[in-house]
Amino acid sequence: MKVVLKNILRKKAIYLIKTIGIGVYEIIIDIELSFLTINSIEFDEKADCIFLHAFEEDDFDLIFDFDDLNEEDMLRIIKVLDRI
Repeated sequence: MKVVLKNILRKKAIYLIKTIGIGVYEIIIDIELSFLTINSIEFDEKADCIFLHAFEEDDFDLIFDFDDLNEEDMLRIIKVLDRI
């Protein structure tokens, strides 16, 4: 059941990124997750992945895969993107 839920959330996130971005599939936005605040969310169409970026001091970019998040954090992202 978790796999089905994560797949639905993933598809919804991709849809929102594409809709909001209008051809540019990276959205610069701060979203607080359970373990840190991300600063950007990006859909890479070639890799078919959603990447989350957290920019730290000295221009250090931490990159996370949306698929590795728990359902709660996925829902937080969906809710924030859905309000835009």
